[in-house]
Amino acid sequence: MNKEKMEQCAAAFGYSHPRLIGKGGFAFVFQATDIDSSEIVVIKLIPDIEDKSKVESEIKVLRECHSSFIVKHIKTIWMDKNLLIVMEYCHCGSLGAFIKSGKRLNEDQLREIASCCLLGLSYLHNKRIMHRDIKPDNLFFSQNGLIKLGDFGLAIEVNHTCSQRNNCSGTIQYMAPEVLDEKTELKSDVWSLGVTMVELAEGKNPYSNKSAMGVVTSIITGNPPSISSSKWSTQFVDFVSKCCIKDVNERWSVKDLMNHPFVKESVERLLKKGTSRVLFDLGDDFNKEAAEYNGADPFVLTPNPNAVVGGNLWAVA
Repeated sequence: MNKEKMEQCAAAFGYSHPRLIGKGGFAFVFQATDIDSSEIVVIKLIPDIEDKSKVESEIKVLRECHSSFIVKHIKTIWMDKNLLIVMEYCHCGSLGAFIKSGKRLNEDQLREIASCCLLGLSYLHNKRIMHRDIKPDNLFFSQNGLIKLGDFGLAIEVNHTCSQRNNCSGTIQYMAPEVLDEKTELKSDVWSLGVTMVELAEGKNPYSNKSAMGVVTSIITGNPPSISSSKWSTQFVDFVSKCCIKDVNERWSVKDLMNHPFVKESVERLLKKGTSRVLFDLGDDFNKEAAEYNGADPFVLTPNPNAVVGGNLWAVA
């Protein structure tokens, strides 16, 4: 879909000034403005869908998710064979962009991030929904001092056996061992969270600089990801280790982790206050720096040509 056609399409449904901010093999991502409210939104465009029934489950998941720790779904629009998913725009950007900028996080900040992620995952897992693509690029700073889980194109409902075969989707560096064996479980999200925390703490993914086959081999046969005990507290090191247990049956669940001493008080405080001053200041500072770098506009998301898509990309950094 060219720029002129997208502008016509957006205008027909009440949105103006669409701007491409990300694209991949199967989806395009636009920032746009709601004409009536002047609210900035993100529109994920999935073109040329031959069988609408194949994406109805994704749409159903999006519509049913209402949590302070999850990026808000606004509406879905069908235009012939094109699907437009309108989502909340997180002005302060993603943790992926934060790390790519060369910035680093302290342990207090990492604790608050982990707590927000657990609360978002708790909401999903209680509804038998998996995220399936937890990674820094899909964790967003909200304006009210929270981290929100984004990108639900890969979310699936899990049946009562808590597993699904032959559904290996996501970003390979964050995949749990059982996912590579084509068996996905709720606690597969926990492994991805653990890898994400390692990346946020150490500044790089533990499987960086490896080929796809090298990543797979390392995940299956190598030691699980970990953080340095000389740089981080015993509690944080233990938290990550509980996330990254290779045997999914032994791996801690989200419910277990919410009571881990590393995050327990933070989780309780977030549930009570609904915000984190630590994250509010962090996101605000990052947003101001990015706005200064990019001119007058608020944070500008950088298109990622290597983003994994196929129905899972609606905001990239």
